[in-house]
Amino acid sequence: MNAKNLIGGMIVGIALGVAAGLLLAPTSGEKTRKKLAKVPLKLKNKVKDYVETSVGDLRDQFNGKN
Repeated sequence: MNAKNLIGGMIVGIALGVAAGLLLAPTSGEKTRKKLAKVPLKLKNKVKDYVETSVGDLRDQFNGKN
């Protein structure tokens, strides 16, 4: 299994878990919709941070800065 598939699977699993948790939580529909609307933004930020870190690490390895 390569790292790209593993990371993709983890991201999908996290998103599904968050969505399921919000849908099953005992809150009003309006609050649940507001929470669900924030999930993609949070996920996007986490992925962006991970990619930036990975690119930085690869750049350091390429330049010989272990």
